[in-house]
Amino acid sequence: MTIAVDFTAPALLALLLLCVSAAGCTRSTAAVSDPPKGEYTSEGEDTALEITGYHRYQGEHSASFLSEGDKVAVISPSELPTREQVDAVLEGLEAWGFVPVEGKYVCPATRTLDQQRRDLEWALSDPEIKAV
Repeated sequence: MTIAVDFTAPALLALLLLCVSAAGCTRSTAAVSDPPKGEYTSEGEDTALEITGYHRYQGEHSASFLSEGDKVAVISPSELPTREQVDAVLEGLEAWGFVPVEGKYVCPATRTLDQQRRDLEWALSDPEIKAV
């Protein structure tokens, strides 16, 4: 089953960040419609999602939304993503015209809770970062 949707840029960004930080999910090259048992470790049903486009909000609150060239922090305060997952997020953000800024402790094999906290504090306090 494929779901075709039309998102605004901020909704696409939120969806992309959610996909990377989803706990326990792994990447697979298997067809989504018929995944082999044990191939996926995520909970629930895996459904293919096709993003067919998006439009920028043009209303009175448009200054509150992201614009091309805005810096977006890419961090992972909970799940430890693979390098491939982080690279996919960085490439997606660049393709949408944003400037991704990777946190210091997104993918190291070992990281402490303090390092994760520092990444989050940096992302929330840096005045140049417009989204996390």
